[in-house]
Amino acid sequence: MEKHVVHMMDAAKVCFAKYSDFQGRSDRVEFWYFIAFACLFVPLMSSLNAIFFGLHTDFVPLTIIGLFAILCPVCAVTARRLQDVNRPGRWQALALIPAVPVLAFQFIPKLGSIEVLSFISTISTFGLLAAIMILAFWCSRRGDPTVNAFGEAPEIREDESRNVPETYIYNQR
Repeated sequence: MEKHVVHMMDAAKVCFAKYSDFQGRSDRVEFWYFIAFACLFVPLMSSLNAIFFGLHTDFVPLTIIGLFAILCPVCAVTARRLQDVNRPGRWQALALIPAVPVLAFQFIPKLGSIEVLSFISTISTFGLLAAIMILAFWCSRRGDPTVNAFGEAPEIREDESRNVPETYIYNQR
């Protein structure tokens, strides 16, 4: 029996252990605790970078290491969460679509003026925010309580564990 995620550190352990597992399903508690962990982890790495290398430097190895360390587990847990609400995990690529025009203008010189780049960056930013809101809405929905195309439901749903001590949950089985 797989242990149910109850705390943020449990979520971090589970998600780092399943960093390359894009199959199966993940409940809301595991997903949101890990997203909260990621939102704390990256600024922590940036702060450590500032402490060790100074504030006003372009040398940011700890920040880059932190981003790369958290990227794959975030993608994996998001895919599993989307699969829990019966959507393919590939839907998270929706957030990449707005970045394409910006990257094209950044890496292909003389493609346009600064005004055009500014306009496209603004539109892409709104597109990215819209994609993130859609994904957040899907990930906040209650998971499918039965077997779906992506596997069985997590054994203990998050609604059963809310405000109940962990020992109570495991001793009642």
